[in-house]
Order: sequence, then C-alpha cells, then structure tokens
Amino acid sequence: MATEPEQHVPGDNQMASTEWTKAFGDATGAAKTLLTKLLEVNGQDAYDGVAATIGRLNKANWLQLPAGFNLRVVPPSVVGTAEAHNYIDAFVWLKIYHMNKAVAPEGCNAVKFALLRMEAVKCGWLVPGNLTEVTVATAPSNDDAMATFVADDAEITAALEDARSLAFLLPLVAEHVFRTMGHHFISDDAAAYTERYKATFKACLMPQLANYLTPEHLFHSALHWVSPGRAWNVLRAQLNMSTLPDALKIRANAPPAGTAIITTTAAVVEALAAVNLKEPFILHGNMKLDEITRMTAVIKEFPPKYHKAYFAYNVAQASAAELAELEEVKAIAIRFAPYAQAFINTYLRSADLGKARALKKHANQNPIAGRTAANLFRAISRTQPESIEALFKGTLDRSNLDD
Repeated sequence: MATEPEQHVPGDNQMASTEWTKAFGDATGAAKTLLTKLLEVNGQDAYDGVAATIGRLNKANWLQLPAGFNLRVVPPSVVGTAEAHNYIDAFVWLKIYHMNKAVAPEGCNAVKFALLRMEAVKCGWLVPGNLTEVTVATAPSNDDAMATFVADDAEITAALEDARSLAFLLPLVAEHVFRTMGHHFISDDAAAYTERYKATFKACLMPQLANYLTPEHLFHSALHWVSPGRAWNVLRAQLNMSTLPDALKIRANAPPAGTAIITTTAAVVEALAAVNLKEPFILHGNMKLDEITRMTAVIKEFPPKYHKAYFAYNVAQASAAELAELEEVKAIAIRFAPYAQAFINTYLRSADLGKARALKKHANQNPIAGRTAANLFRAISRTQPESIEALFKGTLDRSNLDD
C-alpha cells in the first residue's frame, strides 16, 4: 500500500494527495514506519468480521516465500505424505527456512519456528491462488540458504522429528479447536485454549508436540496462514487413510461452537434412554427430545455450515430455513437444560459430560426445576436393582411416573 499513498487520501482533494505523497517521500526512519502503518490502517475496514473471528497475524511475521517459487497444487489426500515433499525443490526448502527464521516473533525460538514453517510448506498446506498472510520476497542465494541451514544443524536435528509431525498435525488440531471453541487461540483465555490443544495432542499419542513452542507462537503465529477450510478438506479427504490419528478421526464430526447446547443435550438424552428415563420426560413433560437427537445428526453431517464463521471454511451458511430449525431445537434444549444438568450432576459428574458447560447457564435460569429433578435423580440412584432383569431394564420404577 505504501507505494500508492494517494489511493488512501479521503475524498478527491488532489492537493491533499500531492502533499501526502511528498510528506511520505520525504519521511525517513521511524517517521516512515509510522506513516506506513497509517496507510495500512486507512486501507482496511474499521471492523473486519473475518479477522475478528479468525484473528490477524502481525504482518511482520507472515509466512515468507521466495520470489519465483513455482507453487503447485497438492491435493488434500496427498498433504502430509512423502509424495507432497516432491512438489518442492530442496533448495526452496532451505530458502523458506532462511527467510522465516528472520521473521520469527520476538521471544520465539527462531530455529524451531522456521523449521516448522518449512516442514508445513513441504507438507503441502499452501493453496495456490488463495494465499493469505503470505509475503513473497527476494530469495537468498542457494549458498546463503545452505549456510544458514548448516549453521543451525545441531538445533535442527534435535527438533526435526517433532517439527515434521507437528507440521502436519497442528493445522488439523487447530481446525478442531477453531470449530469447537470458535477461535484458534485467544491470548486472554490462553489457559482454556492451551488445555484443549494439549488434550488433543495427548489423544493423538504425541503430547510433546504441544510444547514445541510457547502457546502464543505455536497455536497462533507459526501456522496461522493455513485456513480452517484447507485443514477441513484435508481432514475429510484422509478420514479413511492411515495418515490420520484415530483421535482426529473421532473428532471429525465434532459440532461447531454455538450448537453445543443441542449436541450436549443429545448426549444426555442418550444416557437417559439407557436407564429408561427418556420416555417419561417426553410423556409427562412434553419434551421433544427426539428432535434434539435428530438435529444433532444433521449438524454432525456437515458442521462447517453451522459454524458462526462458516466463511472461514469457504462454504455457504446454512439456509434461513435450516437456521430457523436450529433455533427451534435450541429452544427445546434450553427448556430441558435444568433437567439435563441435574442428570449430569447426579450420574455423570466424573464423566466427560461432567466437564461440559453448555447447559449450566440455561439450567441456572430455572433453578427450582433443577433442584427438584436432582432430588428425584438422587432418589433413583439409591434404588438397588433386585435382579439381572432389573439391571438391564434400568433403575427407574416406571410405576411412580406413569400414574
């Protein structure tokens, strides 16, 4: 933008444009840096919905690619495989390492940062024609790139194995976090996001990867240029391949942020059915619990279109009719929330559902119903089955509810 400052002058005042151009041309050092920043601010919307949702990476830390690099399309099914590495010449690898080491954020391990980016480009995450947060710049010579790489040999060797695995897995894990939590990483809520990343890497049997860099640098700066849409397409393309850890396959249909009230309730409904408690709620409470189960299946069939940032996946948002249906089912789940949360507190406190927060605020809107339901569930939980038959029929004495 700084090369065409006249484009950023408000209105059609030619004199203002001329004066601004001269002032910019005469500026040096810190003054020119400040004017450049003003140009960038003046060239963007006051509020950017995409940036607010996905986040914005400092331009100084954008991925650096060498000019003249012939970027080829790597199909989603090939990303992360040995075949993808053959799409890029080895000297280009070294140049990418050299260039990205120079733009590592302050306080970040520059060698590990550059190595991770180099491996991610080798993996095939870049999509030609759809590059964001990428700067194409003059490349170092082959000799300079090689010299930098050789000088860092010891550190590179120590980090290479983890960098190689992380370069493939991090965008996939980040997409899952983005899908379920609404963002990749928020510094003000770093503990919650870091916990989610660590739990997922642990489930992938590679817990050490979450500690490769500090959370801010690893979960935001390093591979922020890989879009959720690209990661989603790779995930779907490789679902039936051995390249994906089972933990990511299991999480492939995890519902998007904003729908947890429905999907968490569906899990409770399933647990209720297992102990013969579902039907009495439908019968006596006029609770349309089957609608919650049905809507959960619809959401999980294609989660991106129900994400609040569906555009990050480059897909169309759910239709107006689909969104209206979603809201109707949300209302059912909200009405059932006190009973669902009471069931969780009584039976599932130590299970994964015990950690869910989606129902709590809605349950608190009707505390009397919640306490009454909790009393009933505690009484039922103390009932001891008197036979194997009773064990498999559940612990509820239906005669108390069907009168």
